Amino acid sequence: MIKLQENNNQIRLPFKPPILVLILVGVGFAINYAFPISVLEQGYLRAILGLPCIFIGVLLMASARRTFSSHDEHFSHNVPTNKVVTNGPFRYTRNPVYLAMGFIVAGVAIIVNNAWLFITFHILGYPILHYLVVLPEEEYLKQTIGEAYNEYMDKVRRWI
Repeated sequence: MIKLQENNNQIRLPFKPPILVLILVGVGFAINYAFPISVLEQGYLRAILGLPCIFIGVLLMASARRTFSSHDEHFSHNVPTNKVVTNGPFRYTRNPVYLAMGFIVAGVAIIVNNAWLFITFHILGYPILHYLVVLPEEEYLKQTIGEAYNEYMDKVRRWI
C-alpha cells in the first residue's frame, strides 16, 4: 500500500522526480570531473546526435503537459488525480514525462561529452524512478481511479 496525504488524497513520494534528476545530473558531472569518460570527440557529431535527443525530450514533455492540461489534470504530485489520461503521448506509454527526462539528459550528456551523466541517469536513475516513483504512482492510481486505470494498464505499456 502507498501512503496518501491526509485529507486530500495526494500521493506522498520519498522525493520529487525533478529533484532526483538534478541530483543525478550533479553526480554525473562530479564523477566526470574526477574520472572523465568521453562520449564522442567530434563536436559536430555530438551536436548532430545530442540536439535531436533534447528536441524529442522537450516535445514529449510539452505534449504530456498539454495533454494533462486539456483534461484539467495537473502535472504535479501535489494535486490529486481524478481521471486517467489516455490520449496524446499517454496512448503509447504510461510514463512519457520520465521518458522525456531521459531523452533530455541523454542529449545533454552527448553534447557536453559526459558519459557519466548518461550512466548515472539511465543506469542508476531509471531503476530509482521505477521503484520509488512509478510503482507507487501506479498503486495510487489503482486506489483512486480503480478499474479505469487497470484497463489502461492492460492496454498501454509502462515504458515503451
